[in-house]
Amino acid sequence: MISYLIKSMLCMALFYLVYVIWLEKESMHRLKRFYLLGSLIFALIIPLITLHITLQTMPEWMKWVQHNPQNIHVEAPEMNHTLNSETIAWKATNAPIEKDVVKPAFDYAIFLAILYVLGTTYLLIRLIRNLYIMVCKTKQKKIFYFKGIKVVLAEDDLVSHSFANCIFVNRKEYETGEFPEEILLHEWTHAGQRHTLDLIFIEILIAVFWLNPLLYLYRNKIKQNHEFLADEAVLSNPQTIIPAYQRLLIKSIDQHRSLRISCKFNFSITKKRLIMMTKTTSKKRARFKAFTLVPVLIVAICVFSTKVWSENNRENAGTHLPEHLLQEDPIIIPGKGISQDQMDEYQEITEKYITFDDGRSQIQWKSTGLSQEESDKLYVLYVQMDTAQRNQQKIAFMGPFTPCNAKRNPNADEWNVCKNAKAIWLDAKKSDKVTLDALSRKCIILFTYKPGEYSFAWTKKGYTEYIQEYEKGIKQSKLLEIKPNIFYSIRTFKKVNR
Repeated sequence: MISYLIKSMLCMALFYLVYVIWLEKESMHRLKRFYLLGSLIFALIIPLITLHITLQTMPEWMKWVQHNPQNIHVEAPEMNHTLNSETIAWKATNAPIEKDVVKPAFDYAIFLAILYVLGTTYLLIRLIRNLYIMVCKTKQKKIFYFKGIKVVLAEDDLVSHSFANCIFVNRKEYETGEFPEEILLHEWTHAGQRHTLDLIFIEILIAVFWLNPLLYLYRNKIKQNHEFLADEAVLSNPQTIIPAYQRLLIKSIDQHRSLRISCKFNFSITKKRLIMMTKTTSKKRARFKAFTLVPVLIVAICVFSTKVWSENNRENAGTHLPEHLLQEDPIIIPGKGISQDQMDEYQEITEKYITFDDGRSQIQWKSTGLSQEESDKLYVLYVQMDTAQRNQQKIAFMGPFTPCNAKRNPNADEWNVCKNAKAIWLDAKKSDKVTLDALSRKCIILFTYKPGEYSFAWTKKGYTEYIQEYEKGIKQSKLLEIKPNIFYSIRTFKKVNR
């Protein structure tokens, strides 16, 4: 949630700067209105967009193993007490040491959440109250119609303003003939162009995201542009005497208050309005300015969307299998054993990446950068091997069907890595950080991850249900949805009798 708020705020800041620098001083007010409202919507939507980016590079931890072989820490997973062949599935790790986590006595997150909800509730109640007041005012009986818009003659001393499809004017001024027709036309434009809807929209956003200061700046720009639009309509009227209207603006400085959701005859920005009256923007220039907004939107999507980085798009690894395998999508039976030809195929792929010393007890890896196709092929074969066959391999995989008896709870640092991954699965279902935050790491019995990219976590119940459902057979594409951890042997061990 915090990440979303920050991204949307930064995206909004980009759009706001573009408006101030590139559009505000132009007289294309309809485009500016569309831009102000549209940029707010896009700023809220763009952080929710997910872009899947494919990289053709090996994982960072593999690079570390390749370039720092002297620092490899070798841990032997407890596979079997009695081994019938060489045990050679070992993982190169540089795992951080678990630290004791001291929980604060006071949960500030809950306090801030309560404060946020109270602020939002107050602003929404105030908005509803103001709407109710304005709706009640529209039901007054002393009315007439001006170009199809209801005009309400109010008894109280107020500044002319509009709300929805109603205009409010001072009854005394109107009946004594002191009320300029230009003001009526000005407010008619506000009502006719439904400016109230813009203001209600921005007020709702402020109520929900009241901590975002950019929304208040947006509100000022939206109201300012409303005045430009109304002035434009008044000046386009052939009966309007432009110098007289400008003198009216200078004379009538607004010193009254009105509700935020009403469009009032506001002269607080008189100087800008007078300057804007002297400007014109050619159609060619307007089209050019509008066209340049497209790259801004593309940049915003590229920068502020949520990106899932993957090696060969491994978030859905099954789609990167050879086409004939995808079409066949065979059923894989975990642990049934494979043929000698399949064992030879596995060995042939493995030995492309390794060399041995003279005693064949020490393994040196030429590279740990398996291609996606070879990694998938080896994993599918490895899952089908029986225990004895798996114990012979120099490249092994830890996944839900091949846990290597390494099921355990993640330590605090590992759990943080799992929770902060860009793509998160819990019990083989797409999840998110909020869900993992609500879980204790003690509930997790098996996990795999690639730091910063993806993580797969399993609860005891979810893991048991998954195995029971698929232990007798699982489609190859389904199997490859769950990414395993890859183990590389750096040493072989002779048979141990116990």
